Amino acid sequence: MIQGLPDKPLAPIALDVPGNARFKITNYGEKLRSNKRSLLKALSEVGASAEETALIVAVAMQETTYMSTSEIDRSKDNTPAANISILNINYDMVQQLGYAESDFGVQLNDPNKLGKAASFLLKGFKIWTAVRTLNFHRGGRTAFKDGVSFGAVEYRNSIATIYAQIAKDPTLLEDGRRIEVDVPHV
Repeated sequence: MIQGLPDKPLAPIALDVPGNARFKITNYGEKLRSNKRSLLKALSEVGASAEETALIVAVAMQETTYMSTSEIDRSKDNTPAANISILNINYDMVQQLGYAESDFGVQLNDPNKLGKAASFLLKGFKIWTAVRTLNFHRGGRTAFKDGVSFGAVEYRNSIATIYAQIAKDPTLLEDGRRIEVDVPHV
């Protein structure tokens, strides 16, 4: 089993959604497995709990197919809405959480900085709750404030669905399989 994950079941996560999105599980093989292990190592190094680890892996599964830096959404580069790392974290959000660089988060795209990038999600979970952090992640300040803009509810439901599948089968954290939920791009 993965270092840092307890042998006990993961605690349920409350994201104010049912976690009932339609999904399929697809095996993407060694490339995804290897990238998952890099993410797990980074999360362990920044002290993520088992539940936080599963939640962030769920985000990574929703945001990318292979958890590869080549999949970072570059459509908003050099703007406050720029996406950072394989987690496609919103640059404005990391600034609100204390990121002081004015580089639109570019340095956090380095695979060696994955733990630092993920630590901003962890900080958001602690300060704002997972629900509000995921709202900001999905739809910026607007969704952070209203909880619905830019498909925030559907996004949280996809994350809750993925998390629930990981909770049922923790081997999904370490193998080449991805839980796929179709959520429109915004």
